[in-house]
Amino acid sequence: YFPKTAKLIYNDNNWSWFSDYTPLYLLLRHLQAQGCRLDRLGLQYHMFGSGRTAESWADDMLNPEYMFKVLDLDASVGVPLQISEVTILGSDELGDGEEVQSRILDRMYRLWFSHPAMEAAIYWNLVDGYAAFAPQGDMTAGENYYHGGLIHFDMTHKPAYDMMNELFHHRFRTEADGQTDDRGCAAFRGFEGDYELTVEKNDHSAKTPFTLRRDGGEVEIRLED
Repeated sequence: YFPKTAKLIYNDNNWSWFSDYTPLYLLLRHLQAQGCRLDRLGLQYHMFGSGRTAESWADDMLNPEYMFKVLDLDASVGVPLQISEVTILGSDELGDGEEVQSRILDRMYRLWFSHPAMEAAIYWNLVDGYAAFAPQGDMTAGENYYHGGLIHFDMTHKPAYDMMNELFHHRFRTEADGQTDDRGCAAFRGFEGDYELTVEKNDHSAKTPFTLRRDGGEVEIRLED
């Protein structure tokens, strides 16, 4: 029913414990053994539910060592990972809820971004008041209760929104200047991705796009007098 270009993603929410006998891991290995297509693995990350207190999350889903172990195990299946749904509570269960939400998101997105198998981390609700299982704007019902949006219902920004903007448009972005040596070579270290290179010499300049891969690489550009 799906074209070959479609990516088939198995999506689940299973962080509660991990080992080689974790149900999710066993299921994925079983699917692969049966010859089923598995192009991506989606992992939901909702900081609520299961009757847990917010503080109890410090032992696992807010524990960097634990998180890396889970991600390493899931990555061993051999497909790219996605954090397919993210909700960090912004309610006042942990004191200043919005400040805590921003701090947790800062640390978690940097952790996810750093894992070599990670492909995407998708936030679930942008605006408060539109979450699941609740009338629009009713912040006492359903998932609205957790105030998990990055923007208030009146469209004003929370600290988490501004932090995420800073994270993706500045900290996860590389801009660099430099001069070539006597061989005409210059080097820089940057994030993987697409770039535009501008070279200037005397009154001449030229631009060229290039892509930086994880293993580095070289780009050659020639300016003719």
